[in-house]
Amino acid sequence: REKEIVFVATDGFRLSQKKIAVAGIKEEKKMILPKNALSELSKLAADSEDVNFSFKKAENQVVFGISDSILATRVIDGEFPPYEKIIPTDLKVKLVLDKEELLRAVKLASVFAKDAANVVKLSIGDGYLEIFAESQASGSQKTKVDAKVDGVKDKDSQLTVAFNYRFLEDFLNAVKSDDIQMEFSDPNAPALFLDPKDTNFLHIIMPVRLQS
Repeated sequence: REKEIVFVATDGFRLSQKKIAVAGIKEEKKMILPKNALSELSKLAADSEDVNFSFKKAENQVVFGISDSILATRVIDGEFPPYEKIIPTDLKVKLVLDKEELLRAVKLASVFAKDAANVVKLSIGDGYLEIFAESQASGSQKTKVDAKVDGVKDKDSQLTVAFNYRFLEDFLNAVKSDDIQMEFSDPNAPALFLDPKDTNFLHIIMPVRLQS
């Protein structure tokens, strides 16, 4: 029976989860691996279709085989944070929009956000997303992007959420699809960022708390 490997990484401000179906898993095992080792693995495996994977319990090591290369890494002792608890479920607002349009809007806003702790504001209205950044030294930038929006029908249900623009850029640069999906519950809760064509991937970004 086919099972899956679930990769999870977090830095306290954002979290990514990717599930990959694989054959040959006999028992469930959780382990923490060094980021640098997996970064090196992704480079080695860039041109390979298959990666062999084994866990050597006696040495507390994971060994990857890629074509004619072998990469071994130690397993880090300790417990990974209980990340399942922060994956949002009570989501009230959902929007789907063009990835490249949003990336361009974030890049424009970032010029001004760099003087304002990297903060950009996303305002979600009926049928659009507005990206806004303001700098006391340079002025402000506002861009409106068309979006398919569920959960916003009037001014009272509009939502404004602030993020570090670098986190948005990292997500947008990592997604392969033409469109991206974002889901929100409220301005201070973790937001869900998805690739509509990849149901095995999810990304979470913590918002910046806005002064009331």
